[in-house]
Order: sequence, then structure tokens, then C-alpha cells
Amino acid sequence: MKKLILPISLVLLLGVMTFVIAEMPSSDVTRIEKGTTYDFISGCSKNTGCNEYQGFKTYFKIYKGWNLVPANGEGVASPRTFCLDNPNDFGTSFLKYKFIYFPGVGYIGGKISGNNDNFVDSNTQQRFETQVRSMGEEDIMSFMLSPYWVYSEKSCGEYPAATNFYRDIDRAKSNEVINKIKLKKGWNMFYLHPVFLNEKLKDVIGTCNIEKANVWNPVNQKWDLTSEESTSRVNDLLNTQITEELLYMPLLIKVTDNCKLGSGSEDSGVTPPQVPENSVGCTDSDGGENYLVKGYVSTKDESGKSIRSDDSCELSTWSPTGGYNNQGAWDYTQVYECSANTNNDSPNSKADRCLIHEKTCGEGFGGVDGKLKYCPNGCKNAVCDSVQDLK
Repeated sequence: MKKLILPISLVLLLGVMTFVIAEMPSSDVTRIEKGTTYDFISGCSKNTGCNEYQGFKTYFKIYKGWNLVPANGEGVASPRTFCLDNPNDFGTSFLKYKFIYFPGVGYIGGKISGNNDNFVDSNTQQRFETQVRSMGEEDIMSFMLSPYWVYSEKSCGEYPAATNFYRDIDRAKSNEVINKIKLKKGWNMFYLHPVFLNEKLKDVIGTCNIEKANVWNPVNQKWDLTSEESTSRVNDLLNTQITEELLYMPLLIKVTDNCKLGSGSEDSGVTPPQVPENSVGCTDSDGGENYLVKGYVSTKDESGKSIRSDDSCELSTWSPTGGYNNQGAWDYTQVYECSANTNNDSPNSKADRCLIHEKTCGEGFGGVDGKLKYCPNGCKNAVCDSVQDLK
């Protein structure tokens, strides 16, 4: 097997992608290992009748602090099971927090369980599942091809992120997977999928007009480019040919409008790094977290357009076939009024719950935070005279 070491200072090694990499330490962050099915698939050999196909394996290294990693799914592994203090105990994972960025919505995330990738806080997990369920086919594809943030208490060894065979990449290109990657106006995160292999980005950006681009530096724990640099180096990005060494590289790009790629087309005190530009200004009509007054949060997007988000009553109902693998999940419906009830024991009771969704100015992208609280006496016109944390 041929091993290729990809230092984090990609400029020095490849002489390309100068739009995103400035002077960074030469520590290895990605390693490419080339081989065949005989090397990468257990039990696959000429003697077992297994066909030999050429391919490569991509490894990622996790640094102490915040890291952007490719979303698990679509053949991509999660780093959780590899960053362990005790290899036999998932509960000893170094990875403590995970945040996913949804364009137009902002960050959803918080502390994660050591035994799985779920969020410890049930409200956060429910919000995440509800957001995913609300997506259409193209949004789901874009979500699966996005990186996400993980916070590690210490640096840990590399993990095998993905294995690809050239035959399968050719098939994926013929199925026009790239045409299903959808970007929304403003900042988006995505990684360079194998269907980009041997392409120049300018030939596959479809209807997208890229205004800015940036990359996260996990060694220095900051965005690598200034705002001016992220604009001036876009042409370098568009003219870069994507090689095996650059696949799965997480990128932050800003587009001028909703578009498609393709030639045809909340724990207190814990937040992930923000994208370089945020919404401008925020005001809360009821002065903050006030459940006795119906209020609204007013923000502005980067163009100066006003955006309003109102407090609301919400009826939470149990869907036995919702969630991942149809294991059941809570659904949320905005209502004018919901009646008093005694169900604030969601782990044991599946009766309907009356909630209030209180909007406040926040620190995340978009400038708006939302909190769901249980209303034992009912909720009417976004007013709840008594609230409890959800169980």
C-alpha cells in the first residue's frame, strides 16, 4: 500500500488551495493510504474470489479544542469510537460536544453521550431530529455532505474517516450525486465529496456564485483567513483541481443566493466557533426570557433586511414512528392555545404536552436563541404563567 502524508500546510505540499491555507504548522492532519480491495476489505483476496479494485483510505486527526470533521454517513465514519481514553469503553471518549450548522437556522448542538452520537439534553436531541425531519430530499443530501463541529478535551490519534474505490466514484458521478448538493444564501459548510475528484470547482459549482471562502485551522483554533482574504482568494478556489488528498476537506463558503452545485444546476458557556460574519443587531420586545408577555425578537441579515421571530405556544405530541429508524420522537406544532396537563415526564409518558417556545437574542449565528419550556397551567397567545424545564 502506498501512503501519502498530507500536512496541514497544504500550500507547501501541493502548491494549491492557497485561498484557504496560510502559514500553518506542519503537523499531519490528514493521511491518504492507497491500496486495493485486498488491503481494505477484511477477508477479500484472490483466493476468496473477491475482485481487486484500486482505491484509497482517508484518515483524519483530531486536535485538542474545536475540529471540523465530515458528517458520518455516506460511507464516512464518526471519530467518536476512535478518540477513547480506554479503547474498550465508549464512555471515555475525548469528544464532549458536537454542533451542527443548519443554513438559515444556525447551530444545534451541545454535550454528547459517550455511548452514542446523541445529545445528552433531550430537548436538543428532539430539536435536532425535528430539524432533520423537516428537510426535503435535496436538503437531506446537503446535510449528509456537511462537516460538523466536535470539541475534544485532548488531541487523539487519527481515525479512518472513509474508504473509496475509483470504480464506485465513477458510478457516483454517473448518478449525478453532485447535482443534489444544495446551498442556501449566505454561509454554508460542506466538504469535498469524492464526486469532486479530478474536477475543478469552477466546473461543478452549477448555479452557485461563491462570494467568500474560508477554512478552520484546528491547530491555532481560528478561521485561517481574514474577511478580505476570504474574498480575494475565491478565484484560487475555483481554479483548484480536486485530488485524492483534498477530498473530505471541510470548507466554509458564502454564496450570493440559493443554488445547487453540479453542471446542470446548548450547554451554558459552550458554543462552537462562529462563522466570520453574523447577523447585525438584535432586539427583544419583552426584554429577554419573559414568559408572562408575548414578545418577538428582531434581527437583521447581512443585507440589512429585518427578520422577526415570535414567541409561541407549541403542542408536543408523540409520534411512535418518528425519529431515526422509526423508534419514535416528539413532534411540535405551533398553536394559539393549548390546555393545562400534568405530563412533564417524557421518558415515561407519551401524553400530549403544552409548551411555550420563548425567543431571545443569542450569541449563535442568526442572533436568535429559542427555549422550550413546559406549561403546567397551559399556554395562550404565547403567555405561560408557570414554566418548568422539560424532562
